[in-house]
Amino acid sequence: MSCRCYSSSASGLRDFGIIVNQDQTLLPGPRSILVRHTYAGMALVIAAAAMVATFPARTHGLGLITERVIQDTSLELNHLSTARVNFFATILGAAFGIASGWLMDRIGTRWVLTASLFLLAASTWWLSNINGFWAFAIVLTLSRGFGQTILSSASLTLVGKWYHRRITQAMAIYTVLMGVGFAAAFYVAGGQMESDWRVLWAQVAMWVAGCGLASLMLLRREPSAAELESIVAPNSRIENIDRTVSPEDSWTLKEAISTQSFWLLAIASSFYGLITSGTSLFNHSILIERGYSYDDYRSMMTFSFICGLITNLCAGFAGLVISLEKLMAFAMFLMAVTLGAYPFLETRQHLMFYAIGMSVSGGIVTVIFFTAWRKRFGSLHLGSIQTFAQVCTVLASAIGPEYFQRSNFHLGTYTYSFIIAAIIAMALSLWATVVTIPQRVQTL
Repeated sequence: MSCRCYSSSASGLRDFGIIVNQDQTLLPGPRSILVRHTYAGMALVIAAAAMVATFPARTHGLGLITERVIQDTSLELNHLSTARVNFFATILGAAFGIASGWLMDRIGTRWVLTASLFLLAASTWWLSNINGFWAFAIVLTLSRGFGQTILSSASLTLVGKWYHRRITQAMAIYTVLMGVGFAAAFYVAGGQMESDWRVLWAQVAMWVAGCGLASLMLLRREPSAAELESIVAPNSRIENIDRTVSPEDSWTLKEAISTQSFWLLAIASSFYGLITSGTSLFNHSILIERGYSYDDYRSMMTFSFICGLITNLCAGFAGLVISLEKLMAFAMFLMAVTLGAYPFLETRQHLMFYAIGMSVSGGIVTVIFFTAWRKRFGSLHLGSIQTFAQVCTVLASAIGPEYFQRSNFHLGTYTYSFIIAAIIAMALSLWATVVTIPQRVQTL
């Protein structure tokens, strides 16, 4: 194995079992791979748990208590005002990402992730104790900012900082852990539908604080470029098809946003988030329009969850031999066909095919979004790049419910919103087929 010269401190490298020679070259010690894999494994599990901890700050989680919150007369809310507060809280919460990415790259992702967990726990607990419309609006904005924006970005960035050439497989495993965690959270919280929402949210706040404590105690400093380079295995022939950018060749945020690949992956992922946020919030009423019952809705959600988990794993390994841009082209094409089929849904079989199309395309997009920024642009400025992309998806998710509900309100049906969305998805698919892997321009 060849060795490179680095100026990193010897003490920091020895944390990972790496030997620093007198000439400043690096050799992996006997403990290096085991130590790093142990730390990386802990980081992966904690990152997945942290993403699940965003539950009280997400539309899906808040949807479990929405009706009970509206019925709480001390908050002075109705359906319309709740929708408006949620929209502006999501938009303002996205602004929390402006400095968080820079902080991750400067002081370390583990500190930002730990701090955001404790801040989200505090805002969730505060929400369970407030009274009045404006207090609710302020605390909801804080929850959106600390949870949906900062904590989500920190969770994804943490995995990217720890994994190099196995980032696609790592993100596939991360996605499965996250999916199982969200399913467990919904199962437990959904089983308390008749309980006081304030008691439930106080319990959720305690769980989020517990995740913050675990993060504080177990996470270690992320490895530097030198530490990663000295202990990773050489590229295999398969990995050379779509190679991960090495830490020392990392792109800056300015360089990343100058590429077509960045905007394709960010816009396509955000568009998927727009569709899922809208259809998730109004899924029941959307299916009722096509003549389906609540039991059909529950069956579809269960089936979609299983398909999504299987797709996450398959997409993770497909990323070894197929570029992310080409995978996105397939995902957008499948989503376009599925959305376009909405006006023709009539039987349970049709509904199951619809569920397959949305869950498979969604599973692919999820793995791509989690993987792309580390794989395409390196780890040095990953916090800034990941957060920028995350803000794009947060803004899109705020628009989704408005898009579908306004279509239904003005046109009396959801059909036209699905047709327009199918056309946009097909356009994104065609764009993805011509976008290539970005290459930095070499200057003489």
